[in-house]
Amino acid sequence: MVYAVATQSLDRKYGFVELEFIRGDGDLKKVELQDPTQDDGKYMHHEHGRHWDSGRSIKIEHVPKKLRRCSGRNIPDFDKFNGLFVVSDKFKLIVERLEPGVHQFIPLQIVEKGGEVLTDMWFMVVCNRLDTVDRERTTMMLHLGRLWTQSRVVPEEYWPKGFVSRGRDEKIVFNRSQIGDHHLWRDKHEATMTLVSDALAKALLSEGVTGIDFFELESV
Repeated sequence: MVYAVATQSLDRKYGFVELEFIRGDGDLKKVELQDPTQDDGKYMHHEHGRHWDSGRSIKIEHVPKKLRRCSGRNIPDFDKFNGLFVVSDKFKLIVERLEPGVHQFIPLQIVEKGGEVLTDMWFMVVCNRLDTVDRERTTMMLHLGRLWTQSRVVPEEYWPKGFVSRGRDEKIVFNRSQIGDHHLWRDKHEATMTLVSDALAKALLSEGVTGIDFFELESV
């Protein structure tokens, strides 16, 4: 099975913290990729300013070293801040057990307004950039050969030759043979999802990782 991950952080019943920048500590707008070489996938160079969604490691000199708690009390094992994953030691150890040395973990402290350190965490950058969508069974459009897109948002003059729209019934299907032994990745042609394997999802759930939800996706 293949899953997309999401956070529970916006659900108030969990009482999870909300975080904020500390003035003068880092500047995410200046963060760059270690390797910006274009490979015909999405999110490369300076197209959107969130290079950590690309599936490649980033330069860390402008990454904040601290985030400040502005509300809430409970610090989950898995959270998201400005598109960057904020994860605990528990989360890191599980990922490292399945994919040792693959993903980037950047030290981070969560602090109180007065500067007191609440806990040590990590910014996690997913560093598998794969092509995992099944071309035969997916009915969405690979727009400009680059990005899986619902045809209804693309003018017909840009549709690939021979493409037949299925309207709102268009779907994306992942191929497990293309995924191989990978457990955590970004698809180079899909703009919205961080993806995990069945094995990783089960490990995170069985070990009680907080703050994370999973959405099963179609796969073959």
